[in-house]
Amino acid sequence: MRTFIATVVMATVFLELGFCAEERKTRFVWKRPTYVMPWLKGPNVCAVQEVTGSRARYYSECMVYQSRKICGKPTFIRYHCCTGFEATGDDPHTCDGVKPMEHLLGTGKGLYLRELTKSAKRSGVNKRLIGDGPYTLFAPENKAFRGLPTDITKQMGTKNQKKNLILYHTANGRYYAKDLTNGMEIPTLYEGNPKIRVNKYGNGIVTVNCARVILPDQVATNGILHVTDKVISPVKTEGSTVTELLLEDGRFGELVTAIIVTGLGNDLRGPGPFTVFAPTDAAFRRAPREVVDRILNDKEVLLKLLKYHVLDRDLCAAAIISPTKVKTSEGQTLEMSCDVSDRLTVNGATTSETDILASNGVIHAVDDLLIPDSARSVKETLTKLGLSTFLDYSHTAGLTDIVNGRAKEAYTLFVPNDEAFRKLTAEQQQILQAQPGKVLQYHVVSGKMSTRELVGEASLKSYNPDLKVKIHVNVQHKSFGVNSARIVQSDEVAGQSVVHIVDKVMFPPDAASMENIRRDPQLSTFRSLLQKAGLERMLLAVDGEYTVFAPTNAALQTLPESFLDTLMARKAELKKFLNYHILKRPVYMSGIRSDLRYRFKTNAREWMSLRQEAAEEPITIDGKAKIIRQDVETTNGVMHIIDSVLVCPCLKNKP
Repeated sequence: MRTFIATVVMATVFLELGFCAEERKTRFVWKRPTYVMPWLKGPNVCAVQEVTGSRARYYSECMVYQSRKICGKPTFIRYHCCTGFEATGDDPHTCDGVKPMEHLLGTGKGLYLRELTKSAKRSGVNKRLIGDGPYTLFAPENKAFRGLPTDITKQMGTKNQKKNLILYHTANGRYYAKDLTNGMEIPTLYEGNPKIRVNKYGNGIVTVNCARVILPDQVATNGILHVTDKVISPVKTEGSTVTELLLEDGRFGELVTAIIVTGLGNDLRGPGPFTVFAPTDAAFRRAPREVVDRILNDKEVLLKLLKYHVLDRDLCAAAIISPTKVKTSEGQTLEMSCDVSDRLTVNGATTSETDILASNGVIHAVDDLLIPDSARSVKETLTKLGLSTFLDYSHTAGLTDIVNGRAKEAYTLFVPNDEAFRKLTAEQQQILQAQPGKVLQYHVVSGKMSTRELVGEASLKSYNPDLKVKIHVNVQHKSFGVNSARIVQSDEVAGQSVVHIVDKVMFPPDAASMENIRRDPQLSTFRSLLQKAGLERMLLAVDGEYTVFAPTNAALQTLPESFLDTLMARKAELKKFLNYHILKRPVYMSGIRSDLRYRFKTNAREWMSLRQEAAEEPITIDGKAKIIRQDVETTNGVMHIIDSVLVCPCLKNKP
């Protein structure tokens, strides 16, 4: 037992088998894992998660075993006797023996809490812990006393019965682990009855003034003892808010200036609780100078940066044992974790000091400036995402102000990835080199639109009013696109703007559907039929939005001559035949997923079906016609060239 207590590190809260299943309010349920070390069996047996290769053990009210790692270190499950029970000589593998109960000091002595019992005896507090009560004692383990400042050590042993620090670890009444709730403040026996703050986290960890409870519910005749991993000190109730502590600490000069300028300092004097990840002056110096200068000179952006360092709750370092996402006051999330040295990290940045307690929260000193996407310029976001080609062209495309964050308006940028630029044909490269502004400005629209706000079949105008052609939004199941480009990564915030990465460079079309049909000699027969049916004007309209499935001359030549003669003689039938090749909405094949069937209503008011059997296979229409050239963009929609005619079920006479 001596070895057990002496080697417990960074533990959390106690777990009794079956507790989670019985406590319906908890979201965790005990499931016996396969990777346990069952050296005890039967009732009164509890479990603890232990780090492989060490005696470091972690307790939780409902331990989550699925990850099998704590701070990146592999763990396994070990069984032991629950509180108040012990293995007897009759059967060392069962916990059917009941331990004799003692007073609080005797219980601490039985747990080999030598440093605590020694300080209690030296100060005379032991008399209260033996004869008075009932009390709840948060008892620091032996290792917690190592390296304590001299003044704290003296306070633990002082004979002043009002200012002995052991009394700050002691509260009137019995508080079992189940009685402790998040945010609870418990008055102590220390002079003035200052309160200690309890935090109870979703992973079952419980802290008291950020000291982790590592062994709870040790029942004594005159109270309850909980073993903690730290000695805790009184927090002043006056003049010790987060803002005051930052002002007093010389490491945070840049941060203090920023919170005063933005007015955030007043907010952080409020009731809280808050958690502040405070970047040191060295963290500001480590960040790129041009980025820091830009942010410091923009009060609105600076406030976003600062709020990204603040949580609207108190979060102690001890609560983090695996990667955890937390929402900041700014609205975005931080990823917190701990490394194999049990050191807290925030977005990968290390902390130089944790758990600086304020009267309204807690401060963690971080070694790097945490920059949210909302405080980045478009240039910084594109650099982070590796979109160097678009960034290089942006300066000759007239996008410098937007990219560098000098534009006052918000924008949505559909940015092709570098692979999209590499796939351009020689002809497309020439167009891009000759007219970079026309091409890239076509990828930028006014206003900030996330994918949550994109509406299928909506038309978006370029922010440049001289570009009259529209961008069509393409929404399919679990996919978004614009024109024939798929959005492969979305909603990358860049200051007040947003970036969506697309897999294709979009070129502004210069002709309507009918004009494209006239230009293509392979579609001359289809053109003649459209003229005969009087549909030419419809496909020339600039305000229309159509999808045209255009059969080649070779496809139309396969039709029986008698069928064609009938169509030419009956204009109404010809219109039905042609309208079955037209949709009154733009449909891009880039949004079609393989092995799924899609249905679309044609202009003939009949349904057609599209399907792609496999990713490399052509898309077929009604199981027959194949698309041989897709997503030919036009000023009023899109065209697809097909190798076979489509036959409308509405026709009286079919080929």
